[in-house]
Amino acid sequence: MGAVATERGITLLILPPLRREYVENWLTRRYPATPSETGGEVNKRLAGQINEYLRGRRKKFEIPLDLQVTAFQRRVLYEVAQIPYGQNRSYGAIAAQIGNPKASRAVGAANARNPLPLIIPCHRVVAGNGPGGYGGGTEMKLKLLKLEQDNS
Repeated sequence: MGAVATERGITLLILPPLRREYVENWLTRRYPATPSETGGEVNKRLAGQINEYLRGRRKKFEIPLDLQVTAFQRRVLYEVAQIPYGQNRSYGAIAAQIGNPKASRAVGAANARNPLPLIIPCHRVVAGNGPGGYGGGTEMKLKLLKLEQDNS
């Protein structure tokens, strides 16, 4: 995994496999005057919290965020962040929660662009006919859902 933080908080969490060129391109597009350097105290705190989460000892991340997304994505990701540990919601349910019940595909697209997976638990959003996609792959999504079910 890799993480990028600004002075305001974590702005990008990359799931395996970490592709350095993806991170560098992402940084260049959003922060053209900033060197592509990661690290710092907030990233160390995040690493500790991720380890606690993966061991089933943390159910919610407590870390400052710098979420760089569109207004629509922000609405979707806010609703995704409200899904309790060990539970899931469908894309359609999220669409209804944001007041646009016919926008399940747009919700899926916004969820797929979540720059902070795990922290904003997009793995908890599932398709009506199965788990749906996930940036870390379906196998990782299923493992995260099982981890949470086992530790709820």
